[in-house]
Amino acid sequence: MLDDLYVVADDRPPTTLRMLIAHAAEVRRSSNRIYPILDAVPDLDFTARRLLDALDEDTRDLHHAAQAFALACLRAARHRWPGTDKQATTRARDRLDEARRARENQQALKDLRRKVAQRPSPPPPPAMPTLLEIP
Repeated sequence: MLDDLYVVADDRPPTTLRMLIAHAAEVRRSSNRIYPILDAVPDLDFTARRLLDALDEDTRDLHHAAQAFALACLRAARHRWPGTDKQATTRARDRLDEARRARENQQALKDLRRKVAQRPSPPPPPAMPTLLEIP
């Protein structure tokens, strides 16, 4: 998503900006653990709502305001937290990869358990003859 915000630096129509800003706000609301970088943008939800409302007027000043908003998101994405050498976008991608691998491992474990449960049980060992049966 943040890579898509690069297009805002160009002179794009407000419809594109509206989509990107709405997506940024939705991502922020739904998964702030995956994109903690958006916490660095002050009042993101309020700013996004205000920009979305204002973009309906389709004026040049609002277009520049939307560009500034998107560039603030990009600056936040490039922010390096103290003690780390990774950018926030890379850390978010790493977290998504870890979550994907965990889901794949869970699915593999479920499949293995199902296969073990479906395996036919071995035949019972032959019964030992009793003393009465021995000639």
